[in-house]
Amino acid sequence: MIALFIIAFVLLAATAYTFYRRQHASSDYRAELQSRFASPRSLFDHQAELTEHKGAARAKRELAERNASCLKRASEGDITTLAEAERANDSALYASVLNNLLGWAEASEANLRALAAFIANDSGLRGSPDLAAAYTKLWQQQPDRQTTAQLLHLAALSDDADAFERAIVLASDALRAGRLGEIRPDELSALIESEYWVLSSEARRTGAGFVLKQRMTRLREELQPAASRKTESTNVES
Repeated sequence: MIALFIIAFVLLAATAYTFYRRQHASSDYRAELQSRFASPRSLFDHQAELTEHKGAARAKRELAERNASCLKRASEGDITTLAEAERANDSALYASVLNNLLGWAEASEANLRALAAFIANDSGLRGSPDLAAAYTKLWQQQPDRQTTAQLLHLAALSDDADAFERAIVLASDALRAGRLGEIRPDELSALIESEYWVLSSEARRTGAGFVLKQRMTRLREELQPAASRKTESTNVES
């Protein structure tokens, strides 16, 4: 009886082991099939990634070539490159192009006037403190209504509060010295006020922008006609 029980137990264990091995072999086979089936997808994915990488590298190379060409043309005096740099929405490229154009403009007053006019007449372009400084030297030779308006506008386009403050001080000093006979004090005050808002909001919010506002307040009081001050004083007293 005991022998029969042992034989039955052995048979049961052998059957269970055989079933386990078959199940394990079946799982391994399914996993192998899945792996084989997935292999082509992995290969295609790798090829897609490689193609994408090559496309990005080519685009990067073409962009670098366009930028290099733009900078070269700027150094040769092609002022339209500034508009190209602005459309590219690349601040570093724009600054480099403007710097190259300033180098070209140093060759003659005509070049500087052309560059200044191009920037001043295009609502999408901005200047720089260096451009404002270069035009200031030109303005000082013979200041008049037109060049004074351009001086203040270019200083505002520099988005630099210090540059704008220097420009309004120079213009006010020239007015007091009688070098701006074509412009009345109130006209200069209004021009300064309007150009102030051309400065970027970031420039106006700086510490230098705060100093600039104080300077403008003092100049406004100084440039305001005596008759107007008397009228305002009377209105306040009444």
